[in-house]
Amino acid sequence: MSFNSEEDIAKHLIEFLSNDNKGQALLQDLKSNALDDESISKALRNILQVYFHTEVSGGQVDKIVNIARAHVVNVLLPKLKPEPQNIPGSGVKFNGRELDIETLHQLLKEKGRVVIYSEANSTGKTELARKYAQLAWEKKVYPGGICWLNGKRSDLKDQLIEFAKSKLELPIPEDLDLASKVNDFWSKWSKDDVLIVIDNVSISKYERLIDIIPLEDQHFTLLITIPDKSVDDRLLNDNFETLDLSPPEKDFLPSADEDTKDTEDNFIYVLLTTVILLVIVSGISVFVSYEVVDSEPWKTEFTENGWVVELLRSFLYFLGEIWIVFRVFRQDTREFFGLESPSSEYRKARNAVRLFAIAITIAAMVIVPYYHLYIAPERLASDWKEETDNNPELNYIKLESPQGFRAYILPYRIYLVYSLANYIVLWLPIIISTSYSALKDFTFLHEYRKRIGDKQNKIANLRYRQSFVFSPVDICNKIQDNFTNFSRMFVEKIGNYTSVFLVFCLGVTFELVVGRYTLAEKAIVWLFVGYIVWAVGILIFLLGYSYYENALQESRNLLLRVGCENLQGFEEENKVTRFISRVFDTYFSLYLGLIIIAVGLAVFGLAKVFD
Repeated sequence: MSFNSEEDIAKHLIEFLSNDNKGQALLQDLKSNALDDESISKALRNILQVYFHTEVSGGQVDKIVNIARAHVVNVLLPKLKPEPQNIPGSGVKFNGRELDIETLHQLLKEKGRVVIYSEANSTGKTELARKYAQLAWEKKVYPGGICWLNGKRSDLKDQLIEFAKSKLELPIPEDLDLASKVNDFWSKWSKDDVLIVIDNVSISKYERLIDIIPLEDQHFTLLITIPDKSVDDRLLNDNFETLDLSPPEKDFLPSADEDTKDTEDNFIYVLLTTVILLVIVSGISVFVSYEVVDSEPWKTEFTENGWVVELLRSFLYFLGEIWIVFRVFRQDTREFFGLESPSSEYRKARNAVRLFAIAITIAAMVIVPYYHLYIAPERLASDWKEETDNNPELNYIKLESPQGFRAYILPYRIYLVYSLANYIVLWLPIIISTSYSALKDFTFLHEYRKRIGDKQNKIANLRYRQSFVFSPVDICNKIQDNFTNFSRMFVEKIGNYTSVFLVFCLGVTFELVVGRYTLAEKAIVWLFVGYIVWAVGILIFLLGYSYYENALQESRNLLLRVGCENLQGFEEENKVTRFISRVFDTYFSLYLGLIIIAVGLAVFGLAKVFD
């Protein structure tokens, strides 16, 4: 068969699809799968290549398809009516927000208008609104349609008209102004329940649109998301309910301005440099007190090479300070020195630790010099007299003599710099940073557990009302997941203190094995008092374990109340021994610290036996 033109071939193609059995089968397939012009054109090209390949050349295909497609779409295929929704698609993975979706649904059904915001600039406002709109459309909650408006664009009214034409196919008179077109659109839209979503809209754009949205019409439901951290009073005056997507820990996040970060880091580096210089000066002072002064009573009391041990102690404390103060608790160090503003919940803790630090510093500045200048020389002279009485070959030196000054007083005066540096520059920052961090974390766990508890109760209460996204099994799983998140948060918080524990064990072991030989009895007492004070900081945090137990008990009671299965499995998975096992499995430094302290105690015990 020959054809004179592309129009003849297109006409024959249409007849083939209309009358031929094979053509009608192909047309039925088109009805099932071809939903747009591109897919219809592709299908027609395939038909031409299979059934008309002898009559059609390559250059004719597109022209024939264009001619035939209009007839196929308008006559042979029934016109597909668009769905009355324009919810945008998203490639973002969005999981774990079922409670927020459920809360949003309940608020919208009860109040009719909701604004989503976040005090902590958290992401997900748009995704939550999109996910809710998709689920609501699937569940036919708003049979009249869902209109999504992009609040970042300035043409909100134009977007409404475009939705009316493309998705609702409403006849909008072109001779009206824009506001009149919108009013005409509202009057013609379905009287079934509809949802309007305005995403990421500023208050100024909202005010330009709100005068044309029929808020008083009960079948219109309005959901908006805003980029602001708080809800404007104008929205509250329009009776909007609020949904804050801030995480439970939002009140505990640092509030420092990012622009000040360089200044803060410079301060930290200056502080660290100052510490290094003071450590060097203290090292010089301890060397001079031993080797330059060369006091026989001093070296007898604290060993010939005691200065080496003293330097090792300073070096150990210095490494501990760098790791704990400037690495593990860096954020807390910034807050303590006022470089960042902590939340109101933490300010009391910071002020208390500041007062404690000031008191300790003043006490050290008074007690340490007094001891080194007055008490310690007399005790050294007394110990030397006892030593010379037992060893007649040694010469006793009176404290009041010129030789006594060099033998007893001068070494302590020079050594005073070393002592102050160790107590105030090295030891005190470690104690205060640990204490402040422990109080912060204790406060955090207290508040976080309370908020998680509130969240758990809300989920459990869904058991007794019609739920939008939760099934009974989902409710049980969500309660367990929330407790798992709290448990994970607690284990993460413990992580910082495992480093503190390791440094603590290294310090105690050093003193037990080596350091005790270079310390006077009073110094040993004061040193271990310092370790005890430091340990109190760790114990403050460990008191937070009671919150873990409370949260576990509350979650168990909720699971029991809701009637969840496998309650025994939940208890078994989260019992104390399992929790401790998870902590030790996560942080190897705990094993290492215990090994170090065990070795130190063993060496100390053996030394005492052989002494």
